Amino acid sequence: MSEAVVEITSVAQFEALVVEPGQVALVDFWATWCGPCKAMAPHYEAVAQDLSGSLLFCKVDTEAVPELARAFNIRSMPTLVALHGGKVLDVRVGATMQPGITDLAVRALKKADRPVPENLKKPGFFRSIFGA
Repeated sequence: MSEAVVEITSVAQFEALVVEPGQVALVDFWATWCGPCKAMAPHYEAVAQDLSGSLLFCKVDTEAVPELARAFNIRSMPTLVALHGGKVLDVRVGATMQPGITDLAVRALKKADRPVPENLKKPGFFRSIFGA
C-alpha cells in the first residue's frame, strides 16, 4: 500500500482521521480473499496518488474492522464510500477502474464544496463522451 492510502485498523482511528476533522474521504471496503478487490487495488492507489492532498484515501479490511463494515451496511466488495465528516456522499459497489474512481472522488469534492484540482476540471475522454 502506498503512502497516499491510509489503512484503517480500528473504529477509533476512523473517527480520528475521517469523522472528527470533517475530512472528505474515499474509503475502500475490501477483504483479503476478494479477487475483484485485488484487481481494483492498483487503480485505487493510482487515483490516491493523483489526488493526494485533495481528499483522504482509506482502506478498511472488512474482516479486520467488521464494526465499520456493519456501520456502513457493506454487503458486497469492493465497495467505495465517499464521505464528508463521516456522512455518506456517494457509494459505488463492485470493482471500479481508475476513471470511475476519479469521477467518484471529484463528485465527493463537489458535494462537499471543496476545490477540485485544476487538471480534473476539464472534461476528459470519459466525461466528454458519457457526460459523467
